Amino acid sequence: MKYRMIPVAIFLSLYVLCGHALANDARLAEKGREIFNQFCYHCHGSDAIQGERIRDLRRLTRRYGDERHDVFLKTVTEGRTDKGMPSWKESLSPQALSEIWAFLESVQNKD
Repeated sequence: MKYRMIPVAIFLSLYVLCGHALANDARLAEKGREIFNQFCYHCHGSDAIQGERIRDLRRLTRRYGDERHDVFLKTVTEGRTDKGMPSWKESLSPQALSEIWAFLESVQNKD
């Protein structure tokens, strides 16, 4: 009987750990939303809602697929001055970038 409890215990442990990870992601995303709306809204819209598709950050998955995180980091830290994007490496800490990334991941269009 005690061996039947092992899979249940493993399942419950994973459930709790995943729930904690999801809650942590939600907290990171909320903090990232606040930072985004402080630094990025003027070009990319409040909460990343903006009408110009060229700057619509809710479409990163569609545009860049699995490379989206690398493109995000390079663009934010190095800038794209030819497109009007400044470098933010002096203004945003690695933690702030992680939080902004969590927010952007949370708003990606699935289509």
